[in-house]
Amino acid sequence: MDLYAKSKFLIFIKTLRFSRHIHYTVIFLSGYYLGLQNLKINFDYFYFFSGLLWINLLFFLAMILNNIYDKKIDKINDKKNPLNCSVKEREYFNLFLILFFLSLFISIFSGTKIFILTLLINLIGYLYSTPPFRLKKFFPLNIIIISFCTVITIFSGYLFSTQGRTFEKFPFAFAFALLFTLSLAFNVKDINDFKGDKKYKIMTLMTIFGEKKGKLIIEFLMLVAYLIFPFLIGSKKLILPAIFCGIITFYVIYKSRKLNEIPVFFIFFAFLFLYIITGEI
Repeated sequence: MDLYAKSKFLIFIKTLRFSRHIHYTVIFLSGYYLGLQNLKINFDYFYFFSGLLWINLLFFLAMILNNIYDKKIDKINDKKNPLNCSVKEREYFNLFLILFFLSLFISIFSGTKIFILTLLINLIGYLYSTPPFRLKKFFPLNIIIISFCTVITIFSGYLFSTQGRTFEKFPFAFAFALLFTLSLAFNVKDINDFKGDKKYKIMTLMTIFGEKKGKLIIEFLMLVAYLIFPFLIGSKKLILPAIFCGIITFYVIYKSRKLNEIPVFFIFFAFLFLYIITGEI
């Protein structure tokens, strides 16, 4: 690898949003585990590892599109973006095409349902980030789409666990409850993007209500999301953990000047893991 190629590779690595990759990986694994448990089927190494690669490819594809059309916004927000670090847009788009066809290649060998799911997720990423649609500009649709992507990731993990054959016994009631609560909680992702979103008219709670009031509303919505989830799914066991996780998350966001997403995701993962091992799904 020559020095030029090596420097570009290092830029790609440095600008990866590892917290988001971890998020989608953990959510996928949760869905995979649910499939194994609900249907009592055997673990398959091909579908497990190809599924992990697949879900990270799809997120990376969505991130590339977002980075291309958020280049100016990310510069204002001091957010890592390869296009603001000497990577050319044509190179970045060529990478997108390679990874896009790789995602299709994996899905073709994984089953018709997974292939259709691949096209759907790529379409959502396209509509979310690119003009003239650019659905990320419209609140609350932008948050609902992000929440839906998390729910569909659980569904994807479940489908891969069945080797792409069925979603029988998938807990749809849990999925709808998660979609609703995440639509409240995921506003947290907009806290660090206030300046750029405001200038380029991206509608979020931060830009609608202002920096201070918007952040306070987001903190309370995160707390409310945790508190109402056990009631939506009818689980008394999770009431105390939900209160604990909600208060801790509220405190983490409240005390942060520039929010670090990792503690917020870690608390969410711990709560999700606790829910799954209670066996109430």
